[in-house]
Formats: sequence, structure tokens, C-alpha cells
Amino acid sequence: MRPVRHMIGCVITCLFSTASCTPQPDVSQSAAPACDEDVLGVQRVLSLAPGQPLRLDQLGEYEVVLTFDDGPDGRNTRSVLDLLAQDCTQATFFLLGKRAARDPDLVRQISLEGHTIGGHSWAHADLTTLDQADAETDIQRGMDVINEALASLEGAPKAAYFRFPFIRMTPDLLAYLAEEAIVEVGVSADGADWEDKSPEDIVSLIMERVESKGNKGIILLHDTSNRSVRATEQLLSSLKQGGYGIVALSVDGS
Repeated sequence: MRPVRHMIGCVITCLFSTASCTPQPDVSQSAAPACDEDVLGVQRVLSLAPGQPLRLDQLGEYEVVLTFDDGPDGRNTRSVLDLLAQDCTQATFFLLGKRAARDPDLVRQISLEGHTIGGHSWAHADLTTLDQADAETDIQRGMDVINEALASLEGAPKAAYFRFPFIRMTPDLLAYLAEEAIVEVGVSADGADWEDKSPEDIVSLIMERVESKGNKGIILLHDTSNRSVRATEQLLSSLKQGGYGIVALSVDGS
């Protein structure tokens, strides 16, 4: 495995998570907690300017971005967080406003564990079917709830990412995100985990799509079902075995 990936992942992730980063003995007691050598970690952090969409060509070969949609979802989101912590790695969570409003503590927990947070609309409506003003209101309503939850965390970055429901958008909606300095994030590799598929089939489809895009990808899963949790566990293992590195997202270095 790549030692740089472990070093970055440990420095970033262990600052936020105490779940699985094992302290290394040091007689001076000055060493920071470190991750095990066989974890994914974080290979690098991709810093995006506000309003700049994430593009696949910003990733190198054998680099992937992990993303989760439609949460937060209580037990399933927490299970995903535990799996990510075990591998000292990071993801971006695209949250629905109505769910974030019901569980602001979990929104804060996602951030505390070092993950990036974005919006995914208020209630997963197809925004292209709404008037422009209504669609903008829907986007902002969801972002506002998320940012209200994060506001009580000292130093926590605001949600500055957005993924369109059904990956459906218009030029006017993209222009609105740019005006609001929100980064639009698409998808290049999903496993259709919302369908009645086995975790093995979900992961196989994701890896097939990653490989077809030059061994790189913006991966989509959902933190809303046990099936997806089990797929996440298998995916992390497959990425490690395949020598992939995780790219974490930030905005202007945040």
C-alpha cells in the first residue's frame, strides 16, 4: 500500500475520529494517533474553488472520491461512518434537508468525524420539473438546515457542495449554484444500490464503471439501507485490493 496515503489519512481522519485509529506507543507521549498500515486512508485532498464543479479529469489513475446520498439515516449512516473510520478514510455526504432537520446531531457527527457535507435538495424532488424560483428555494432550504446544524460546531466548514437529485439539472440551476459559490458534484460510478441487488453485484457494477473510466471515479452509494452498508464494506475492501487511493474534497483548502 502507499505510505503517503496512510500518512495523510491518519493526520486528517484521526483528528476527528476515535473509533479505529490506534495510538502508537511513544515514550515522549508526543506522537499523534496513527492508522494501521493496511487501511485505505486518504491519498490526497482535492481543493476546489467555490462554484467550481468536480470533474472526473481532476482525478488521477486509481483515484476515487467516495460519496453517499439521501441521509442522514440513523443506524445506517452511523454504520457507514464506522466502516469509514475503520479504514481511516473520508467521504462526502449529500444530505436531504428534511432528514437533516430531524437529526441535526447526526449531521454534526458526520462533520466531527472529518467528512465533507453537501446538500441534496430538501426532499429529493426532480428540480428540473419546478419553476426556477421554486427549485432555488428548495436547494437553499436544504442547505440552510444543514448549515444551521453545523453552526454550533466551532470551526466546522459550511456545506458548500450539492448533488442534484436524479443527477438532473438545467443550465440555469448550474448558474445558480455558481452564483451561490456551491460546488456541483456529479457521479461517474454507481452500483444502483437502490435496486434489489446483492452487495456483491453492487460492488461489481461500481468497479466495472470505475475501470471503464480509466480506473478513476466519483462513486455513489446511499447511506440509507443495510444493503448499502454491506456494499460499502465490500467496496472498501475491493478498493484496497485494487490499489486505489481515496481523494477527499475541500473548498479552497477548508
